[in-house]
Amino acid sequence: MNATPVESPPVTISTLAAGTGAPILLVDFVRFSATGTLSKLLAGNAGGRTVVRIDAVSDLSQTPRFHRLDELAAAYAAALLRRDEAPAAIVGFCSASSLALWVADRMALAGQSAPVVLVEPTWPTRRTIEVDLKNMRASVRGGHAPTQTLPSAEAAECFAFMSDLLRADLAAMAAEQEISAEEAEAFTAEMLSRYRAWLAFVLATADDPAAPEPDYVIVSTEAEPAPAQGWAGKRPLTIRVPAPSGELFADDKVCRELLAIVAREGDRR
Repeated sequence: MNATPVESPPVTISTLAAGTGAPILLVDFVRFSATGTLSKLLAGNAGGRTVVRIDAVSDLSQTPRFHRLDELAAAYAAALLRRDEAPAAIVGFCSASSLALWVADRMALAGQSAPVVLVEPTWPTRRTIEVDLKNMRASVRGGHAPTQTLPSAEAAECFAFMSDLLRADLAAMAAEQEISAEEAEAFTAEMLSRYRAWLAFVLATADDPAAPEPDYVIVSTEAEPAPAQGWAGKRPLTIRVPAPSGELFADDKVCRELLAIVAREGDRR
C-alpha cells in the first residue's frame, strides 16, 4: 500500500523593498503596533538593499494542518535556495527567532551561509501558549475564559485540541448573533483560520529542539535576552539599542545596527 504523501506547508516569500546587492531576509509575522513594526521600518530604511520576508503565520492561515518547525524550515529554505542568491543576513524577530535560526541552518548546509541576527527574541512554551489560548477564547466569550491545561501529547494532537475548543466557542458566538447558517459558517472559518495559524506557529516553536546559536542579538537597553534552551559555549554578540521596552521600532536605530552588521559581515567574506 502506498503511503499518503505529506502535505507541504504553504510558502510565500514577499518583497518588502526592492534594491541592489544580496537581500536581507526578515523572518517575522504580521502584528499591529502604535510604535511601528520591524517589517515596515526595515522596508523604508534598508539602505538601498532588497528586503524579502517570510511570514509563517500568514502562510499557516491557508491550511488547517499542523506543520512541525523542521517542515516549515525545510520548505522555506528550499524556496529561498531556488532563488539562487544567498541573503546578506537573516533577521528573526520575536517568536519567529527559532524559525529564522533553522532556516539559516538549512541554507548553510546547502552552501548558502549568512549571519543570523535576532531582534528581541522570545521562546514560546506550552505554558505561554495556554495564556494565548485563554486570551483568544476570552475575546470570543465576552471577556472571560477558563485557563485550559494543554494535554501532554504530541504537538499535532494539542493543536487539534485547541482548534476544537475555539471552533466550539466561535460557533456559540455566531449562534448568539442570530445570523444565517451560511454567514455563521463563513465567520467561524475566517476567525478560526487566524487563531489556529498563530497557535500552530508558536506550538511548533515550543516543541522545537535546542535551536542553533545566532551571531547577533539586538534588544532594547531595558530588555534581557533569554537564551534559547541548549545554547552553550560562546554567546552571540548582544547589541543594546537605546529605547524603552516596547519602543524599539520608534525610529531607525535598529536598521542602522542591522546595516552595520551586513557591511561588517560582508567585508569578512
